Amino acid sequence: MARAKEILNIDYHKERYTIEALMRSKTIPEAAKLLEVSERSVFRYMDRYEINYKEIKRARELRKT
Repeated sequence: MARAKEILNIDYHKERYTIEALMRSKTIPEAAKLLEVSERSVFRYMDRYEINYKEIKRARELRKT
């Protein structure tokens, strides 16, 4: 059976982990702790990957229900 192709692109994973950390935490400083980076780095990731924090907050609320 063929194995699913793994994505090894670092930027892909940084974006996914940033979104997941923002979803799991209530604040950006909490997300930074989960990612083990500075708050400034989280803001840079959000800018680089065009992550809209308002959308994250909305999605977080939907995930709770």
